[in-house]
Amino acid sequence: MKNIAVICTSLSSDAFRDIFQGIRECAVANNSNVFFFACDQTGRQVPAYGVGEYNILRAADLAKFDGIIYLAATFTVDRDASQAEEILENIDVPMVSVEGSSPRMFNLRIDNRMAMYEMVHHFIQEHGFKRICYVSGSLKGAEAKARYAGYIDAMRDYDLPFEDSWVYEGDYMPKSGRDAAEHFTKDLPEMPEAIVCANDYMAYGAQQYLQQRGIKVPGQIAVSGFDDSIQAKYYEPRLTTVSRENYKAGYAACSKLLSGISPEEVGTFRNLQTNVVTRESCGCESREEVDFAQFKKMHFEGRDMRTFFLLETRRLSAEMESVSTMEQLRETLTSYVKRMSCDDFYLCLSNEWEGIHSERSANAKYGMLELKDDYIREGYGSGTFLAFSHASHAHKDFAAFGVKEIVEGLQDKNLGRNCYAVLPLHYGDRMFGYCVISNSESVFADPLLNTWMQCISFGLETIRKQNLIGALTKKLDSLWIYDNLTGLYNRAGFNKYATPVWMECMEKKTKAALFFIDLDGLKKVNDIHGHDAGDRFIKAMAGILKKRRRHGEAIMRFAGDEFVILASGLEESEAQKYCDSIYAEVEAYNRMHNLPVAISVSIGYHLTVPEDGSGLDLAIEAADAKMYEAKREKETQDERERHDLI
Repeated sequence: MKNIAVICTSLSSDAFRDIFQGIRECAVANNSNVFFFACDQTGRQVPAYGVGEYNILRAADLAKFDGIIYLAATFTVDRDASQAEEILENIDVPMVSVEGSSPRMFNLRIDNRMAMYEMVHHFIQEHGFKRICYVSGSLKGAEAKARYAGYIDAMRDYDLPFEDSWVYEGDYMPKSGRDAAEHFTKDLPEMPEAIVCANDYMAYGAQQYLQQRGIKVPGQIAVSGFDDSIQAKYYEPRLTTVSRENYKAGYAACSKLLSGISPEEVGTFRNLQTNVVTRESCGCESREEVDFAQFKKMHFEGRDMRTFFLLETRRLSAEMESVSTMEQLRETLTSYVKRMSCDDFYLCLSNEWEGIHSERSANAKYGMLELKDDYIREGYGSGTFLAFSHASHAHKDFAAFGVKEIVEGLQDKNLGRNCYAVLPLHYGDRMFGYCVISNSESVFADPLLNTWMQCISFGLETIRKQNLIGALTKKLDSLWIYDNLTGLYNRAGFNKYATPVWMECMEKKTKAALFFIDLDGLKKVNDIHGHDAGDRFIKAMAGILKKRRRHGEAIMRFAGDEFVILASGLEESEAQKYCDSIYAEVEAYNRMHNLPVAISVSIGYHLTVPEDGSGLDLAIEAADAKMYEAKREKETQDERERHDLI
C-alpha cells in the first residue's frame, strides 16, 4: 500500500477532470491512497489571495510520500508553476510531471506545439483559409506559449502573412473568447476567415458572440478549440477541437509511480497522443453519432447539480456571516459536511491561526497584553490542531492533527483506496490552516468548491476579529484599573475591588486592616541617581508587596512612593506580623541587590470593623496618620543613633 501526493490546481475544472479520474482509478485499482493538494489559480489576479492558496503545498512533508504527481498542466502561468516547482526542488522521492519538462521527474506530456500546428494546417490545407486569427491563453504559461508557437510556425510554413492584431491573448475563459471575436470583427480592416482558440472555453465564447451578431459559423467564420471537452460534441455547431488523452495521462502517471521509475528515466519524456477532431464549426462533417437522449440527461442532471451547489454555497455564506465563535462554526459546518457525502472531513488550524501577539515588559506580569498583531504567511507555524471533524470512516481515530497523522495512520493500519483533497483556509495572505476531505465526489464536481472554502475562511476571520476585540477590550479594562509602572491597582482599580471586601467586613462584622506604606528617601534617590533609578525602587517595592500577599489582599499604588493594602480578618498581632514580614522582605532584597541606596520603608496600619457611614477613605487616612507616626519615630531613632556616634 502506497501514498501518492498530487500537486495541482482547479479540482473541479472540466478541462482536467479526466486526469484526476485517471489518477484516482489507478490508485484504487492498486490499493493505494492519493492526496490532492489543490490551490485556486484565481489568486494570480489577487496577489495576497494567491499567497494564501499556494501555501497549501506546504501542508505536509511531501518527502514522506511514496511518490508525487506534479500536474503542470493545471498551472497555466509560469510564475505559478515556478512556485510549485520550487517547493518540489529539494524533495527526494519519485516524481512524475504531467505536461511539464522537469529534469528531476519522469515527464508525460503532449506536444502542444505540434497539436496546434496540425489544427492550423487543417484549416489551411483542407479549407484554404488564409486570414486565420488566434486566441491564446495567458502567454505567461509554457503550455500557452507552445500552442502559440504551433500557430506561428504553421502560418510561416505556408508563407501566409499575419499581423500582431490577429492574435488576442486571453485567459482560457469564455469572456476572453467573446472579447477576441469582437476585436477581430470590429477592429480589423477585414474579418477573419477562421478563429483558432487555445482551448474550448474560449471557442465557445467566440461562437456565442459571432452567432449573436448574426455572423454564421462556419459559413462566414470558422472556429476551433482545444481539449475536446464534453460540451464540444454537443455544441451547435459542434466544435472542431484537439483531443488529448487526459484520462490515460492521469492513469499512466499514477501507474508509473507505483511500478517504479528507474534512474535512467528521470528527466526523460513520454509523449501522449493528440488528434484533431473535425466537426461542423470548421466546415467539416462530423463523423460522430450523438446520443441526444444522453445529452439531455447529462444537461439536466448537471443543471440540477450546479443549482444544488449554488444554493448550498449561498446558505453557507449567509450562515458564516453570523458566526462569532468556534462552537457556532462547528454547528454550521456539521449540516453542510453531511450533505457533501464524504467519508471524513477535518478542519485543521495552525496553533498560531489567530496571529502572533507579543507579551512585553511588566505588562505580562499582571495579565496585560501589549498586542502587536502579526501572522504567518508561509507554512503552518508550530503545528496544527483539529478544530472540527466529521468522520464516518474506520480510521477516524488517528486523524487527530493533520495530514502527517493521516498518512502515518494509513500506513500503520494498511488502509488503501482512499482519495483525499487537501484545501487551503486563509484570509488574503493570512494563513489559517486547511481542510482534508476524503472520498467525496463533490470536490471534483462542485464548481464553487473554492468559494465554499472561502466561506469557511471568512467565518474564521470573523471569529479571529471577535477574539481580538475581546483581548483589546480586556487590555483597555486593564489600563483603566492598573498602574502602568507597577501593575498594582490604581485608585480606580482599588475602589472597584477593595469596596466589596470592605462591604463584606461590614456585613460579617469582621475587622478590616488598612496598611499605608511609604518609601523613605525616594526624593534623594531621584535627585542623585535620576528618576529611572527612582522608578526601579518603586517597581521593586511593588514586587515585594506582591510577594508578601497572604490571600487576596487588594494592593494599590496610592501616589508616587506610597502604597495602600486592604486585608480582612486580621487581629492586632497578625497585622503586626504582616508589617514585620514586609520589613524582612525589604532587608532580604537589599542583601541580594547591590544598590547605591538601600530601600527603606515606613508602615502604618489601622484596624477597624466597618460600620454604616464609615468610609474606606477615612480608614486610609487613619492608616496614613499611623504611617507618619512610624516615620517620625524612625527619624527620631536615626537621629539618636547619629548623636550617639558623635
